[in-house]
Amino acid sequence: LMATDPMIYTVLLKDYPEPVKHEGYHSFEVDPVMVLDLHGFSSWDEYLKAMRSKYRQRARSAYTKSHEVVSWELNEEEIRNRETELMALFYQVVQHDLFSLSIPPTHYLSDLKQALGEAFVVTGYFLKDRLVGFRASLHIDDTTYAYIVGFSQDHNQPLKLYQRMLYDYVKEALTNKRTTLDLGRTALEIKSCLGAEPKQHNLYVRFRYKWLHRLLKPVFNRLGAKEWETRNVFA
Repeated sequence: LMATDPMIYTVLLKDYPEPVKHEGYHSFEVDPVMVLDLHGFSSWDEYLKAMRSKYRQRARSAYTKSHEVVSWELNEEEIRNRETELMALFYQVVQHDLFSLSIPPTHYLSDLKQALGEAFVVTGYFLKDRLVGFRASLHIDDTTYAYIVGFSQDHNQPLKLYQRMLYDYVKEALTNKRTTLDLGRTALEIKSCLGAEPKQHNLYVRFRYKWLHRLLKPVFNRLGAKEWETRNVFA
């Protein structure tokens, strides 16, 4: 890529399970991907029943505290009409991240919906007709991918919005007969409380100029996986 396009200064290879053996690429670790194995669960009720009481009550509590929030899948027209609102909610989440490679443009979600159709789902969360959150998911083969979320920071804690969204991802994957739910990175302990387990995939970066690697190496070193406590969710 760098050889053919002088405007490209950095190439990032994301989530490779096997080592990349290519001159010039430098590996670094970030938080693991949290993956929930749904084999053996044919419904939400079966999934809840398999949980230890503590975690089953945690799930039910999230829905109780967010009972005033209603959600539905947004079609392409609704996504385009609410695009500014959706991305504003996404930015509220991103600004708290330690590291973000890029900020997508305003039309990002509607373009993905147009390109991917039914494989890409955007669900809006509404409190008294006000959009307070959304989540996007991808369905590829036997896996549902939790793609991106956005929510109002003012409403998140009192309504347990983010927890509700995570459980809704489980429901969506089960409804669509997927056997794996990829919940992505961040919020590792919360996702562990759903029964997700960590899968470590390294990232690889290559810079056009060696001095860029020397300059940014301390930044990448800070991105190493953080310590956290795994949960034993299922009885």
